[in-house]
Amino acid sequence: MVKQCMRGSLVIVSGVPSNMFMVPMEWIPNNSTVINIAVESNFDERTQIDDASRGVTYVPHMGMVTVAALEYNLISLHR
Repeated sequence: MVKQCMRGSLVIVSGVPSNMFMVPMEWIPNNSTVINIAVESNFDERTQIDDASRGVTYVPHMGMVTVAALEYNLISLHR
């Protein structure tokens, strides 16, 4: 299910707070934007995720205030 959702997405945001979780590169579609908001990267940066030939744009880390705002909004939506 997650694999299908990612393959059909143009924007992928990952915030899993664990270095044990990695998004497989083959799940990331061409011409997509990938954003990591977790403290630990959920993407294997060594495989050159920001690959111009695939058109993938990688944002490796957001600022602390941005992450706090995203977490606040997530909690608000959950309620």
